[in-house]
Amino acid sequence: MDIHEALEVLISSSSMPLKRETSEEVCEDNPCSSQSELSEGTSSLQPPLPVSSSSEIISQQVSGKKRTRNPEKWKKTIRQRLRNNGGAYFSVKGKAMAKKEFQNTPCLCKKRCNTKFSEKERRRIFESFWKLGDYSKQNIYIWGCVQPCSVRRKRPREGCGSHADTSQFEWCVNQHRDTYGSFMGHFDLLNLVAVAENETKARIRFNLMEKMVQPCGPPPEKNEEILQ
Repeated sequence: MDIHEALEVLISSSSMPLKRETSEEVCEDNPCSSQSELSEGTSSLQPPLPVSSSSEIISQQVSGKKRTRNPEKWKKTIRQRLRNNGGAYFSVKGKAMAKKEFQNTPCLCKKRCNTKFSEKERRRIFESFWKLGDYSKQNIYIWGCVQPCSVRRKRPREGCGSHADTSQFEWCVNQHRDTYGSFMGHFDLLNLVAVAENETKARIRFNLMEKMVQPCGPPPEKNEEILQ
C-alpha cells in the first residue's frame, strides 16, 4: 500500500460520525430527566403529612396496667398474722420461729401456784390468749388479768430506793376474779405467765410496768402513724 493510500484511509475513518448512546442505555446508567420531573410533579401534588405534637405521641403510647394494693398478701402482714396467732413463721432476718405449743411445765413459785392453776386452766388461758390474734388485744388481756396491790410491809435499804415501791401482783384465774395467785414482786408472775401462755417475759414485764405507771387504763394501742 502506498503512503498516499494509507493517508486517505486514515482521513476517511476520522471523518465518520461517532456512535452515540441510545436513550435506553442512558436511562440504564442515569435516571431520565423526564422521569425525575414526573416524580417531582406527583410528589408536589400529594398532601403534606400532619405533624403530631409530643402530647399526641405520649397519648398513643400503651400505658401499663397499674397493680392494685393488697396488704393482706404482703410478707410483713402474713408474718405478723402468724405471730399473733401463735403459728410458725420466719422472722425478718430469716430465723425460723417455732409454733406456740402448750407446755405443762411445773411452776417454781414459792406461792404454790400449781394448786391454784391446774393444767386444764392453764391450757384454757393458753388457747384463749392466742385465739385473740391481735397484739393490742393480747396486751389488754394481760393488762386486765393483772391486779397490782401494795405490799404489807416495806423494808427499804440504803442504796436500794427502788425496792421500796415494789408492788404485789395478782393474776386472775377466771373471769369472776374469785381466785387469785398472789406473788411478791413480779419475777414469779413472769415465770407463771410465760408457762401459762408461752409468751416472752419481756412482753409481760412491759405490761406490768405500764400498769404501774398508768393504773387507770390499758396500754395504748399501736398505731401505724406513730410507728412511722
